[in-house]
Amino acid sequence: MVKTGAYGLIRVVYNVYGTRLLGLTRWPEILVGLAVLSIVLGSSVAILQDDIKRRLAYSTIGQMGYILLGVGLMTEWALFGAVFHMVGHAFMKTALFLSAGAMIHRTHQRSVSRLEGIGYHMPWTLGAFTLAALGMVGLPPLMGFISKWELSLGALDAGRPYLVLVLLASSLMTGVYYFPIIISGYLGRDLQAGAAGAASGEPPPAMLVPTVLLAVFTLVFALLPASGPYGLAEASARILWQGGGR
Repeated sequence: MVKTGAYGLIRVVYNVYGTRLLGLTRWPEILVGLAVLSIVLGSSVAILQDDIKRRLAYSTIGQMGYILLGVGLMTEWALFGAVFHMVGHAFMKTALFLSAGAMIHRTHQRSVSRLEGIGYHMPWTLGAFTLAALGMVGLPPLMGFISKWELSLGALDAGRPYLVLVLLASSLMTGVYYFPIIISGYLGRDLQAGAAGAASGEPPPAMLVPTVLLAVFTLVFALLPASGPYGLAEASARILWQGGGR
């Protein structure tokens, strides 16, 4: 659902007005400024959240800033990065929310600090969370890396190299609010021991299998450049650019 607004914005920019007309106004600068604000503010607030679902929700605000940035830069590279990030974010964030939901379902805990040692009881769930989170950070060779790489190329193509630093800084901030969950989940004290530990454990296959598959797809679709999401994003960006980007 959060992609609906991004889709509408892309269609308005490229199919209603076109970048040539918007380039005569201040709207590209406004969109880029709002994108940077969204990235920084969303990531900053996410770092402060102890509730895991609230942390993921505020993370989405920052991630939507990447898409807005790709639209505001108005270059073909940036547009491809924005479209591919829409696809990649759908896989990565869905896997994260499903993993978090499974942890809450089994442990009845929403606080990040209370999920310490969860990897002892839910290794597959935390593994899926870890893979998706690393993709959100933008580590290669996951989907998040490809979209941020394309956005960086778009920033350079637009003559705004300082935005590459913004993307790097945002990746560091993303790591700040995801890595503590991963590290404490695998290496922290087993707070789920005893009765709580007996109540935890992996969720039913109907919950676990889709979660793991979504996380694995974030790797598979990045390793196979000719895969469906990559090719569709590339074709969509090319069509949009040819229609309204010249």
